[in-house]
Amino acid sequence: ARAAALNPSAAAAAQAVVAARASRVQAGVRPVDQIEIGVENPISTNGVLKDTELTAAIARTFERGGKRAARIAVAERDIEIAEARTIVQRLDFAAKIERAFVDALIADVQVIAAASRLSIEQTLAAEAERRVRGFKDPLFVRTRSGARVSEAQIALARAEAVRDGAYVALASLIGADPESLNLDEAAFLVPPPIDARPLASADLAVASAELARAEAVIALERTRAVRDYTVRGGVKVTRETNDVGLIAGVSFPLSPGRANRGNVERAVADRERLRLETDAIQRDRLRQIAALRAQAEAARVEARAIDRDVLPRLQRALSEVREGYNRGGFTFADIQDQARALFEARARMVEALIRHHETRVELDRLTGRFANLETVR
Repeated sequence: ARAAALNPSAAAAAQAVVAARASRVQAGVRPVDQIEIGVENPISTNGVLKDTELTAAIARTFERGGKRAARIAVAERDIEIAEARTIVQRLDFAAKIERAFVDALIADVQVIAAASRLSIEQTLAAEAERRVRGFKDPLFVRTRSGARVSEAQIALARAEAVRDGAYVALASLIGADPESLNLDEAAFLVPPPIDARPLASADLAVASAELARAEAVIALERTRAVRDYTVRGGVKVTRETNDVGLIAGVSFPLSPGRANRGNVERAVADRERLRLETDAIQRDRLRQIAALRAQAEAARVEARAIDRDVLPRLQRALSEVREGYNRGGFTFADIQDQARALFEARARMVEALIRHHETRVELDRLTGRFANLETVR
């Protein structure tokens, strides 16, 4: 909600609605009346302005076939499209914020994992140093353990740099100081199950409004096949005799109504195209939601299983190998292998959680979770 308050795109989308409403007002305007002034015989054989005839008339065009109502209907559908796209823009922006938030959580967890790896490597290095000093292990064991500590330190520094960048990106979107951010990793490490939600109504609203507009355009094009009439009325003044008379007239186009048949057929084809595309997009998104929900749940179950079953066993195995190593029953390479297995399992758990949360972001967008940001808590 804080990010939405700072989002300039929301104001731009609101202006699109304002513009559409202004177009609705303009669509209701009738043809403007015209004043026609004519001069005949300003110069003749009798001289200048001797035989002049002046005419002044008002012309009014009468629209037929419901053209004005059809124009208004198209403009009203444009308003509906603009309003629906405002919500779609909000969903797209919310997805952007959610991705930034998830990226920051991922970076946090990566730092925690890197710090844990460094702590374990430093503990193992201390044990290796003690055994080397006691002449129980060769010198290369100390060198090798020192190299692993250095690698862990580099990995931690890299993870911290990535986290700092993710925090800066997130803070810039909500107008906050990166140092003030304090994220709860529990939301990342223990995600709730994926609940079933339908396709976002905003996307369906846009498609429905566009289809309704296509119907309105067909009706408008059909009204244009009906001919309009222009009626004129005024006076005529003859300079030579000073006579004044009334004039009247009517004009209408000679083209038959079928002259607009091509535009009607095009509008009908556009409507069918929109209908088919809308149906295809809806089907595709429903399939996508089903697939994403399955992927997210599978990743969540995998991460939970690794956290509950695999990691405790590997940690216990590492402790057992370390105890055996201190008694001389194992080599330092055995400890390294066991530590590597622990690190790899933890990395698989984090990767599964990353897949889960990235998939959840896509699901939230497709199902319209943040359609109403004002109610988000």
